[in-house]
Amino acid sequence: MRPGRIYISPGLARPRSCWDYFLRKIDTENCFDVHVFEYPGNGGSNFRRTPLCYKEIVKQCRQHYLKVRQQGQVNIFYGNSFGAMIAMQWHQLYPEDFDYFVFTNTSFRSLNHFTQRLLPRNYLTYFTWFFKSRERIEDDILRMSINNRLLRKRLSQEEHIQEVKKIKFSVRNTLTQLSLARQSPQPIRPTVPTLLLSSLNDRVVSHHCSDRLSKHWGVDLRVHVSAGHNLEDEDPGWVLNQVKQFVGVCAR
Repeated sequence: MRPGRIYISPGLARPRSCWDYFLRKIDTENCFDVHVFEYPGNGGSNFRRTPLCYKEIVKQCRQHYLKVRQQGQVNIFYGNSFGAMIAMQWHQLYPEDFDYFVFTNTSFRSLNHFTQRLLPRNYLTYFTWFFKSRERIEDDILRMSINNRLLRKRLSQEEHIQEVKKIKFSVRNTLTQLSLARQSPQPIRPTVPTLLLSSLNDRVVSHHCSDRLSKHWGVDLRVHVSAGHNLEDEDPGWVLNQVKQFVGVCAR
């Protein structure tokens, strides 16, 4: 058993398989155990309807959490974008479940305007998803969220992305999650140590959202100068180093 476990809460409509690139890096470093939450409506649970409220999502994810957590491990909640909003609701309901929070490229309604939380440059692309195949939608997501063109091309050919392209796109679940993201819980300052990571060149969510949240909570914000929204794909080593430095846990 490794000394720490990272619990990953993905962004909007993102299945577990999207994280394989980052998970392989964590496994190589041998520092943390990992569990990825797959809430109803995503990935293998795509056939189920996404709940209409955060509390129900937390309830269902926590059932898995209680099964896999280990006594004596440091528990780190890693929330990407929409995943950080779920973390906020979770912390308000069960404040003692996690020892650390790490949030990447996230935003909250009470702190940021909608046009910062979802940049207008992508609105037309979002609209076209209702008429596109899942394969073309995934190509759009890679284009919007990864700035490195060579990496984007390589990822599009990787097996885990090919598997994602086979998952049926659910309009209903995507709209539900978008509605939840638009509302977002109140960003009450966490009672556990919290680190924010953001991408200066994020083309999905404005980096100013993380900057505003950092000032609101008075917590550390570390900024990657070149990566896009999918920071974990573009520079997994950088992300993992930030987490290790912040938590101070490594098996080696």
